[in-house]
Amino acid sequence: DMIEATKNHINRLTAEQAQAQKELDDFRAELLEAKTADELNELKDRLNQNHPFTHEMKRAIMDSANKLGAKFNRATNHFEQGAASA
Repeated sequence: DMIEATKNHINRLTAEQAQAQKELDDFRAELLEAKTADELNELKDRLNQNHPFTHEMKRAIMDSANKLGAKFNRATNHFEQGAASA
């Protein structure tokens, strides 16, 4: 089953890979709790650009922003809640 397959996969990971996967899972869990653009910005600003899963984390932030209706303002480099397009 899926849980057993996941456990087997995790057991095959090195300690470093397992830690990186745990950090990704924890990050995704925090994103699920984010309810505002400000909370997304806090998570984005904490993002480690050298993390092995940086790309996945950025994609997860964008997915969460879309669900919340937050838009990314490239000029300010931050998400804005329900920003109207100009």
